[in-house]
Amino acid sequence: MRYTISSQQFDHLRRERSVALAELFSKEETDLLHNELDKALALKTGPGDKSLQEEFLAGRDLERENPPLKKSLHLSKLGQIAAPLFQKKMLRLAFTQYMLGYPSPATLEEISSVTEVCGGLILSLTGEEAGSGLFIHTDFPLEFPIEAPSLLLAFSTEKARYRQQKSDPHTNALKKLGYGFGDRLTVETHPLIIR
Repeated sequence: MRYTISSQQFDHLRRERSVALAELFSKEETDLLHNELDKALALKTGPGDKSLQEEFLAGRDLERENPPLKKSLHLSKLGQIAAPLFQKKMLRLAFTQYMLGYPSPATLEEISSVTEVCGGLILSLTGEEAGSGLFIHTDFPLEFPIEAPSLLLAFSTEKARYRQQKSDPHTNALKKLGYGFGDRLTVETHPLIIR
């Protein structure tokens, strides 16, 4: 489905710092994505019950080494919607966060160790809103708990860099990929989703 963004939706995003869009994913696409996320999280956390904090920490960037999950995200489709909403010609996937809740209230800016983040998408994975999403600006207050489970996708510009962000529980995660603070992100780890 190709989305046309109305002037009312642009205005709502500008005023309220968020805009809800229905049916970004079909029921089948949403079910597949949800299943792939659950499998990827289970592989990362191992067997046994995990705390909310442990699941949250394990839920970052699950698609990075999981081609079926990455394919089920339909990043180019989401980029075609996000780019005009955030008024950017090029967008990079800054990070994803599979959320079954969140440890404390925050904004996208506060939980991002990536600079140049211009917005995000909270995608509902279950219930009546499954497949629908809330596009948000970086200063939109993320009042948790979000109706779980959901997936947060953060979008940045092509010039994004890795930075230390003490309020991001994942602030040191990219060091495992060879990044140092101040390094520009590459397409190998943070793909351009629209050019």
